[in-house]
Amino acid sequence: MKPRVLVGPGDFVYSIEKSKLFKQKFQVTIFDNLTPEKLKEIIKDYDALLTRIPVHVNKDILDSAVKIKIVARQGAGYDEIDSRHAAQKGIWVTNTPNVIAKATADVAIAHLLNISRRFSESERWLRNGNFAGGWEKFLAKDPEGKTLGILGMGAIGKEIAKRAAALEMKIIYHNRKPVSALEEVLCGNAKYVSKDELLAQSDYISVNVFVSPETKHILNYADFQKMKNGVFIINTSRGVTINEQALVDALKSGKVAGAGLDVFEREPEVHPDLKTFPNVSLTPHIGTATLETRQLMENLAMDNIESIFSGKGPLTPVPECKGIVPRSRL
Repeated sequence: MKPRVLVGPGDFVYSIEKSKLFKQKFQVTIFDNLTPEKLKEIIKDYDALLTRIPVHVNKDILDSAVKIKIVARQGAGYDEIDSRHAAQKGIWVTNTPNVIAKATADVAIAHLLNISRRFSESERWLRNGNFAGGWEKFLAKDPEGKTLGILGMGAIGKEIAKRAAALEMKIIYHNRKPVSALEEVLCGNAKYVSKDELLAQSDYISVNVFVSPETKHILNYADFQKMKNGVFIINTSRGVTINEQALVDALKSGKVAGAGLDVFEREPEVHPDLKTFPNVSLTPHIGTATLETRQLMENLAMDNIESIFSGKGPLTPVPECKGIVPRSRL
């Protein structure tokens, strides 16, 4: 019997040839609209789950997954999966972190340049029939020589640092622990600092942390008060890492000079006030939205499952699952 894999929502789109081979090795069922109640009901019949967009896999669902060996998340964020409980049950949880780093970093830098140089503001003004005097009306700031503070120096944070270094920015960062000396050099001679030092020194702050109880609202009301006046905020991680109302209030007061946001606290809802600020750049969670990146994500999610069932173990387990005793050995 081929291992049974539940895949969805929706079928593979970007890796058609590879997915054909995958479906020859596994008995694949595609789901579209699957409620948590329905998933809890049917998960007992499957050996693996591949989630293509956020699908809540909570404790009750994992307890019902009596055969599941792996939950493969196609994406970097996996906060909708109870990975700690999965690890306790010997179930691997994997994600696709590194393959999304460059595309997401490009979006972060695009937002940084947009809010620095006021591209969107000036484009809207031009489209309304204006032109003369635009250079004076949209006088902006150069990123060169400014300090970029990166909260979370994982794969995405490192790629942002490399791009910012090319803009001749000074890079500081805060992470759970410092990266290696070589990585700091490669990331524009980035310097490790405390969170409070980062808040006080940065002209731009980019949030690039994974979501956890510790990182929810990693930027809150108190944190905004510790920042420089006129700071710029960029978020391409998850919306819940910033207290959105605190950001809105900081924009209203002028404490924050502009923001570039690809993610929002209550997606798909966007705080209505954010849409009113001309100095806020907004995109609908497009960090990984390139053909090449989506294909890499699909490939890696399938590779993780294939690796598990070949006996080699997962390629990209999430931190909570590293070192677990796999279900097959329990």
